[in-house]
Amino acid sequence: KNGAGLTHRQLIGSFSSYHQVATFLGAALDEVVPAEFLGSAHNRAVLHEHLRLYIGLARYDQFSLNSAVRQLRVTDCEWLYPPHVNGSNSRVHARQHEERVRLLRQFVKWVFEELINGWLRAHFYVTETGVHRNRVFYFRKLVWRLLQRTGLSRLHNGFEIVSNAQAKEMMDSHKLGFSYLRLLPKLGSMRFILNMNRKQAPLQAFFGQRSINQQLTNMFHVLNFEKAEHPELIGASVFGLDDV
Repeated sequence: KNGAGLTHRQLIGSFSSYHQVATFLGAALDEVVPAEFLGSAHNRAVLHEHLRLYIGLARYDQFSLNSAVRQLRVTDCEWLYPPHVNGSNSRVHARQHEERVRLLRQFVKWVFEELINGWLRAHFYVTETGVHRNRVFYFRKLVWRLLQRTGLSRLHNGFEIVSNAQAKEMMDSHKLGFSYLRLLPKLGSMRFILNMNRKQAPLQAFFGQRSINQQLTNMFHVLNFEKAEHPELIGASVFGLDDV
């Protein structure tokens, strides 16, 4: 389905489950990586299990290379051994074994960093939501475009659309550059988050690709100094719950 006519709440509920994402990526992985390359059904099952764990990670969870290669059998991968050596039955020098482990780790690193992450970027938008802070959700690109459309349509109430020429003229009038807008899904709407700590694209950046926050750091320190030296200037203003 193309998702046209769905409400915002229905679109939010149209995310892909961890099982669906892992199954899709696992099928793609089987097409790209021959079974003979993994060497055994055991290694294939282990790699698919690690893929499921990777997809199910929460926002701040870590997934190390050691976790990705755990329980994989080096001796099952015949391509790691010379033609005249049978990996499962032949004894090899410890240093040779370490080299084969290193090669297998490089291969698994490439699988997750280039293949898996590349497919995720190509087919899904991965984000947390305003309701489940650290849980990661996978939205198909089509679904996410519809969510973006409904969210950005609400910006017209308080913002004005400008042409590319007007935007360039405004950009040329100051040296701070621009910030990035991120949309955070909520049950009934989208939350807009401006990221002023992200470095700008090289061709559009000022002062060596420094972010807006980095460019304003000195000014921030000056204002904090003045606030500490002259607290009467801010009166009864508070800057957070700690000031209440």
